[in-house]
Amino acid sequence: MKKLKKEIIVFFTIFVLSSLIMHYSAWISHPIEHIKALSYHSMPYHPILYTFIIYILVAVVRGIFLLIKKIISKK
Repeated sequence: MKKLKKEIIVFFTIFVLSSLIMHYSAWISHPIEHIKALSYHSMPYHPILYTFIIYILVAVVRGIFLLIKKIISKK
């Protein structure tokens, strides 16, 4: 359960950071209108889709580091 909670926090952090980085000016100037615009966007699910893609990439990198850490610690 702790691991699931940690992964949800990682996913949510990636979601928030990527949305702020990609749409910084919109979040600063008109955040409510920016959120409402998702309802008539041609891809309203794109924030979750892009977050999932970034999450998978981060998970692969984390997995590689974990594997390297295990290999080094066995020596």
